[in-house]
Amino acid sequence: MNLTKILNKLANKTKTPGGAKIKKALPLILSLISIVFLASFSSSVNYEKADIDELAEYDGKNIEINGYVASVITGDYGDKIVITDGNTTVTVYTDFPSGVSMYDTVDVRGNVYLSHERPLIQVSDASLLKVTGRKDATKTLISIVNAYPENFTGKEINVYGEVLYPPSSTFIIGDGSTSMYVSLGDIKINLTRGNYVTVKGIYVYDATKGRYELDAREIRIYGNDSLSAKLKDICQNPSIWLATPVNITGAGINALAGVITDGVYNISFVSYSNGTAYDTSSYLPYSGINGILLYDSSLCKYYFEVRSFE
Repeated sequence: MNLTKILNKLANKTKTPGGAKIKKALPLILSLISIVFLASFSSSVNYEKADIDELAEYDGKNIEINGYVASVITGDYGDKIVITDGNTTVTVYTDFPSGVSMYDTVDVRGNVYLSHERPLIQVSDASLLKVTGRKDATKTLISIVNAYPENFTGKEINVYGEVLYPPSSTFIIGDGSTSMYVSLGDIKINLTRGNYVTVKGIYVYDATKGRYELDAREIRIYGNDSLSAKLKDICQNPSIWLATPVNITGAGINALAGVITDGVYNISFVSYSNGTAYDTSSYLPYSGINGILLYDSSLCKYYFEVRSFE
């Protein structure tokens, strides 16, 4: 006999006003019991801690990830949330209104499944998604802004990229896989093609041009002088080094594997189209590897564009 029949039988046997009250309260009682059951069930499930870039290995499993919200699209029955750890992104679907905002840091527990060989996460209960704090919006990926422009319209953002065309009142910056229009407005600055810049401004839709663009308020040019860093520093905090000329010390090139390595940390690299050559037959150590750290949004990973060796 199920719980509903038991409660109905109890109400029918109780020929008092109290019995009528039980019947009237039956839907509420069942709802409360269901909530308690779901909460206890959720807490009893084991969730394996996982890194976002390894989620493809957890198909069909329950996992727990940490990151911050790069984008959120709300729906009538649930939300579509893009979570990132600063290196890789994953899309999370909820069966409930999440209430999260961009740059919220979150703990997410859910079930991984693959769609077109890409991992996605389904979260069934609000108790499985917790906001733990806020992240400073120091830099936002152009690819994320382009994918979800409505989430950024009218808001201040800070993006990085390479100047692709000499600017007049408007120029284009790219991050290696996608690009964005930038309006200089009243800013007076001498930019040339190939400059790496960070641009802070308000993201707007220009109806007269039929496109989104960034209304610049502040532009920083990264000069030719490189900062020195260990590969460990770059791999552990890549967002700090994005679009920044850097001289990697204490590492070498493993051309066969296509990586820069110090024996512990590795990062993929490409050679800038300036005739730079290297021995492809073996590992070669260098006192310095000069280049730019970039992000490939199509592969969801960072890579290093090598300019020269020391």
